Amino acid sequence: MQPKELTLADHLAIDRTLMANERTLLAYARSAFALFIAGLSVLKFFGPEFVFLCIAWSFIGFAPVLFFVGIYRSWRTHKKLKQRYQ
Repeated sequence: MQPKELTLADHLAIDRTLMANERTLLAYARSAFALFIAGLSVLKFFGPEFVFLCIAWSFIGFAPVLFFVGIYRSWRTHKKLKQRYQ
């Protein structure tokens, strides 16, 4: 069985999917940056109370996790698309 040749519509759909994947990665990065800044803001403005310290450090700690989850998901999706359409 020979592979079906892709049409122009198929190529455009793949391009749209790749751009959506890039937008999703940027959204993960933006969310991680916002969490990090929110954590720093809580540290700066709400003082050394235990509850605020826990909230601030959980925001700061979760920010890189969210960023790397976004990178991993973007890489995995790109890899699947590359395997499927090459």
